[in-house]
Amino acid sequence: MTFKYTFPVRFAHCDPAGIGYFPRLLEMLDGAVEDFMAEVTGADRAQTHLRERLGIPTIDLQVHFAQPSRLGELLTFEIKPVKLGRTSLTFQTEVTRDGEPRFSVSQTVVQINVDTGRPHPWADVTRVLPVFASVAGGKAS
Repeated sequence: MTFKYTFPVRFAHCDPAGIGYFPRLLEMLDGAVEDFMAEVTGADRAQTHLRERLGIPTIDLQVHFAQPSRLGELLTFEIKPVKLGRTSLTFQTEVTRDGEPRFSVSQTVVQINVDTGRPHPWADVTRVLPVFASVAGGKAS
């Protein structure tokens, strides 16, 4: 199961030469992850973080930049879940422009209780069943 999101490279994402600055590109990635988790769980970050007190910080991040991204380009972020843990989710994201690779990311997030900072099991697996089933061999655990 793959999820696609498209974002423009804006002036705020670039260095003075108009090339995407990597911290801003990772902010774009975070926006894609935020949209992905909202789509998968049916709850946006405001609900999960502020009301349910559950966060999903990144605990592992590996990025490979293939080509520069430039001001005005539309980047497509394709997020594919690849591994499910009791409190974690690993996914691979391929970022392209018109099908040409720009950068790829392997990222693991862990669900935590934001008040304690401790890992928290996925609360309602039925909310994320389609994604979890796709990475758990057809069953959510």
